[in-house]
Amino acid sequence: MKPYRDYVKTPEEYEEYIAKRAINRAKKLLDMPFSEVSLYSLKERIRLEQSGKCKGCGLDSWLDRPLTLELEHKDGDNQNNARSNLECLC
Repeated sequence: MKPYRDYVKTPEEYEEYIAKRAINRAKKLLDMPFSEVSLYSLKERIRLEQSGKCKGCGLDSWLDRPLTLELEHKDGDNQNNARSNLECLC
């Protein structure tokens, strides 16, 4: 892959490049089998599955700012990373 400097010349092109990279990463992460998602990416995967909304209250923003979501283990065991045990809450 070429460095972004080879085809990004303006600030607008750079913003477009960053947005496309984020979309591609999200697609790749959602297409990956859950068992293959790294521990580092678990929170991002769950957040994407929940469309950035809190599983408890359903909000995605507060006072026009996006919510910071935390990865929650439903059973309290932080070693149990089964999909059924994970959710993102505000």
